[in-house]
Amino acid sequence: MNILLLGATGATGKEVLRQAQDAGHTITMLVRNPAKLPTDRTGLRIIVGDATDEKTMHSAMAENEILISTLGSLKAPVITQSTKAIIAAAKKTSVKRVIILSSFAAKRDQLTHSASLLTGMIMKNIIKDKRTGEHLLRHSSLAWTIVYAPTLTNARSGTPIRVIPSQERVGLKNKIARADVAAWILTELHDSFYLNKDVTISQ
Repeated sequence: MNILLLGATGATGKEVLRQAQDAGHTITMLVRNPAKLPTDRTGLRIIVGDATDEKTMHSAMAENEILISTLGSLKAPVITQSTKAIIAAAKKTSVKRVIILSSFAAKRDQLTHSASLLTGMIMKNIIKDKRTGEHLLRHSSLAWTIVYAPTLTNARSGTPIRVIPSQERVGLKNKIARADVAAWILTELHDSFYLNKDVTISQ
């Protein structure tokens, strides 16, 4: 598949990139700093630019089928602005399927009391930014999936992944390996079960 990957220079994005390469996908990456990318760039298309810019996003989305975003930012409103750019650019390209990795902190109604209090204090603006962007995506014409993950680790892949039911609370003790998150996201390329749905995963 032809995939546009946002957030490829981040820890989880690098895992998605590595596994997508191994699976034989054709990958375009929109990055601000290509120096942070792995040295093995065989078969990769690199576009340098800002994901919040509609024209740049349109160029990056051209000739791709699916967009995967692992973007994370401590500066709001990056997620909101990048989502606006994605939605606007998608109207002029062939990208219709969007898979977004978000933080469990943005799924406020599924948090334990302590997790809600702590994340609300230290991540207030980030959470607002993510939730605003996700609201825009949910109400767009795109086929979307939002994946909520708890604390991310660098553990090896292979630990069974659980889909957390809506009635189960997620807290600070919940963890998941980045490699397993990447693998789960890539399985969604061939599955429509979570089309236009959000899902919380953990180990």
